[in-house]
Amino acid sequence: MKESHEAGRPLVLVVEDEPQVRSIIRMNLEASGCQVIECETGAEALDVVQEQEPELIVLDLMLPGLSGLDVCRRLREERGQRDLILMLTALAEEVDVVLGLEVGADDYLTKPFGAREFRARVRALLRRARVTKAAYRIIPLGEGTDIDLDQRIVVHGGGELSMTGKEFDLLVHLAQRPGRVFSRQELLNAVWGMDFVGIDRTVDTHVTRVRKKLRAALGESEVIETVHGIGYRFRRPVEA
Repeated sequence: MKESHEAGRPLVLVVEDEPQVRSIIRMNLEASGCQVIECETGAEALDVVQEQEPELIVLDLMLPGLSGLDVCRRLREERGQRDLILMLTALAEEVDVVLGLEVGADDYLTKPFGAREFRARVRALLRRARVTKAAYRIIPLGEGTDIDLDQRIVVHGGGELSMTGKEFDLLVHLAQRPGRVFSRQELLNAVWGMDFVGIDRTVDTHVTRVRKKLRAALGESEVIETVHGIGYRFRRPVEA
């Protein structure tokens, strides 16, 4: 279940498998006024990011199973640049630092690191996070059409496209993760909830309705693609 973010306290996810290191990081973050959530594995981190939408991810490079590099790469593939990532590494080799930055980390620190430097890096990234998160409150669809997340509307030409709550939630869930293929069951769980008793056809029906409404604004350009035998994915228009 998604935790409520405390007003004025940025939410930071710490992904670190060493309890002692994790405790030190938490102490420094909380002393800096942050709200902290923790996990120990890369697989868990991917789920937490989707559910909690942290302002910053402090990510250890060497994790059991799915490595920090793998997590960073997956987040960039599925969510673009919307997440800010501070990579932690005990490896001092330049190639490891370069590799971390190449797969999408925004900054890095080599362990052991000083508390003052850590807090300074976090403050700098959180300043960027405010700008990054604000930019993602609007999702462009092209042809002067945008998803406004705050108002929960799809804006076009000074007006808005009429959508039901579930149609809007379905569109947003896909649009926030361009390129990722979702099965019908995954979309049912995400939009209707795990307790929903229904059939895959529910998703198909809603996708058809959303497509029909978007065609009025986007013409024949389809932003929701069918991946036969699997489900659907969002394809952001080039002009957007």
